[in-house]
Amino acid sequence: MMAAAAFFLVSENNRQASKIKFGFSGFKETIPPDIILSEEKTIALPLVVPEYIQKYRASCEVAATRAALLYFGVVFSEEDMIEEIGWEILPRYYDKNGDLVWGNPQSKYVGHYDPERIYIDGYGVYNQPIYGFLSEHGFGKSISKTNWSIDEIISYVRQGYPVIAWTSGDFKKRVPGVMISPDGAKNPWIFSEHAVVVRGFDEKRVYLMDPAPRAGYRQVTWKEFEDGFGSLNNMAIAIMPGEMAEL
Repeated sequence: MMAAAAFFLVSENNRQASKIKFGFSGFKETIPPDIILSEEKTIALPLVVPEYIQKYRASCEVAATRAALLYFGVVFSEEDMIEEIGWEILPRYYDKNGDLVWGNPQSKYVGHYDPERIYIDGYGVYNQPIYGFLSEHGFGKSISKTNWSIDEIISYVRQGYPVIAWTSGDFKKRVPGVMISPDGAKNPWIFSEHAVVVRGFDEKRVYLMDPAPRAGYRQVTWKEFEDGFGSLNNMAIAIMPGEMAEL
């Protein structure tokens, strides 16, 4: 395993950016009232998550994680993260039921992280391996799960915590297939699997740091975000520094 050198740079500056106070008159139709920003809880939005573009064709997940960690002043390279998470090259085929037999993205990268043909020679990785990396490096308090609600996402972002969200790459609603790994694990998968950082919002749009080539800072409508996010069971990680409390 490659030694991953991490060090703290800045964090306070990220939280002292120009404060944006939103008027949410039209927001209540989409977002429950109890998560609306108040004057007392106004923070710097959008969060100053650095723009960062992925280095490899299938490395959006570690690229998004790298950008979120940079927000807290913690530096890792994509290579170190991929080396620690791991990847597995396996045969890819469809079984008699039409399910894709390949790998387990909840274990490590499925296929190569820089494939010649994206989604054919390499797919990606899901939240559990990313959380495993985070928990080993001082971010065990991060919240990693599926079936997030939109109000949960907003509640963490408004507290100053960027959220890595798994979406469809074009933010269109996709019907997932089933991917089966050699160990029998079954996971949803889509051809356009992608990961972005949610860093802010207003009454009309969600503000993202998208690591895809030629993307970076971008905005999508709430409908686009909900459609793309729902394509992989609302999978996300709220990035929070600190060790997970022992039970």
